[in-house]
Amino acid sequence: MHLKSSLAALGIASIVATGLGAVPSVAASGNLVFICGTVIGDKEFITTADTDLPATLATGASAPVNVTAKVTIPDDVRNAVYTFFGARKVAGTAKIQATQNGAALPDIAATVASADLPASGPVTVTATGAGPTFTPTAAGTYVLKAASYTASLVFTKEDGSAAYTADVSCTPKPTTPAQDLTVDTVTVADATTPTTPGTPAVQATTTTVSGKYAKKQSRIVAKVKVGSADNAATGKAKVKVTRGKKKVANVRVEVKAGKAKVVVAKVTKPGAYTITVSYAGDATHAASKGRTKVKVG
Repeated sequence: MHLKSSLAALGIASIVATGLGAVPSVAASGNLVFICGTVIGDKEFITTADTDLPATLATGASAPVNVTAKVTIPDDVRNAVYTFFGARKVAGTAKIQATQNGAALPDIAATVASADLPASGPVTVTATGAGPTFTPTAAGTYVLKAASYTASLVFTKEDGSAAYTADVSCTPKPTTPAQDLTVDTVTVADATTPTTPGTPAVQATTTTVSGKYAKKQSRIVAKVKVGSADNAATGKAKVKVTRGKKKVANVRVEVKAGKAKVVVAKVTKPGAYTITVSYAGDATHAASKGRTKVKVG
């Protein structure tokens, strides 16, 4: 019956889905029309199938898939089993045949959930199934299509007793042009190894220092500037202050955005003081040096 066809579509989608594995896609067939043998002759059943399959998968990867299909049983078929056999519910199983790039796939087992049969109008049943794990070994495009299906349907009465059992076979309805029985298309690509970012370019720097003696506070204030293309040098700088050959101060400072400041206190002896700055560089800025003199007294 049509239910079976929906299952088939479902199965196809499930197989494709298994072959994918990364990015979920909206995997759904169009309205597929199958001719299914029923108690009142061959009838058309409309089926739609949906899966949770991803749109792409890396070669060698694998993934499971869950499939859901909704099949609409026509009113005249429902009425026949409802009236002639007293059926009020239907459930069952199905085997779905599908193709992948034209080649037959293993049968997919599906379960038809129990559904109530209304007193009038068509009835929609839901079938679910899981296809075998799909592990593509080559990159390319995989097109899965519905083929044919068989279903074992059990109709029961209100009290749960058997009303009618049907083994149904369904095939696609011949049309001009032919139906597009595609349930899904999967793209399989060779896995790529993330590239390691290249070593960032190191910018040249120019270190300058300016000094000023504050007589009232008896201190030397030195301002360091590490120039570069982006004016964003960071890291450490060594600042040495000498008077002649005598060491007055030797400190390390943190350079931020190319700038630093040093204060040398208790400077009272007159003379010429030399301030030497050695910038150590960072990951993207080269080392450099600068020097200046400050007169005290």
